[in-house]
Amino acid sequence: MKSLKLPLAVAILVSFVFLGQLTAKSAQPTNDFAAFKNKMLALPARQESLARIAMGSIMPLVAINNHRQLDGELSAVTTTDDPRPGLGFKLVKTQYGDLNNDGTVEKYFLQDGKLLISVAGVTIWKSPDDWWVGSFVLGDANNDGLPNLNLSVWKAGSFGPCKPLWVE
Repeated sequence: MKSLKLPLAVAILVSFVFLGQLTAKSAQPTNDFAAFKNKMLALPARQESLARIAMGSIMPLVAINNHRQLDGELSAVTTTDDPRPGLGFKLVKTQYGDLNNDGTVEKYFLQDGKLLISVAGVTIWKSPDDWWVGSFVLGDANNDGLPNLNLSVWKAGSFGPCKPLWVE
């Protein structure tokens, strides 16, 4: 048994080094943001309430279950032209909140990957042009009792693994 432990440990170590190299290579940022943005802009838009229904639909699961092969394997079946049902759209979303507790309610409006924050029709902040905002949530992200703006963002030059950033 001792003779098996050393080769196994070496094999595991080599595997981790190899996986680390693959991860490092895939983590390299690409500058293909313009192509990504154009592809996203071409998608149809859906209001958030409809998007939740589309993503929560059970019909794709029913269709897959009905197309099981005799050996129990799944057959190659999709229920729409898009193999990712409910995900082929860009989100349109509006929420209201007072994140800075000044008594003034701000409007948070997302359309075409751009987030605009306005008060009484005047824009007080907008997402930079090199960002694609996929979604946002107003909520207490750090448990300090105050609401925060939480964004899901694609940022030019930052494709790859998650790279959190704070926006003040």
